[in-house]
Amino acid sequence: MRGYRVTRNNYPLGRYFLSHQHDTDKLDVAISKRIQLTLSDNSPILGTGDMLAVPRDFVYEAEVMGNQTLVSLDGIRND
Repeated sequence: MRGYRVTRNNYPLGRYFLSHQHDTDKLDVAISKRIQLTLSDNSPILGTGDMLAVPRDFVYEAEVMGNQTLVSLDGIRND
């Protein structure tokens, strides 16, 4: 992901991220399994290979779905 600092994360089933925001643009990519993101009035579910751009200062929540650990890539834009 050119222009982003990327970290790989493993999140267990049921992991819930309370409402939060980031001070930079961010990409969330599901490598395996699913994660549901709650964005205002929209709640997309990212599956294997799906990516979502989250703009700077956008408030959202997330929850790991399915029955196994989620493997994801978090990309933080290099400023």
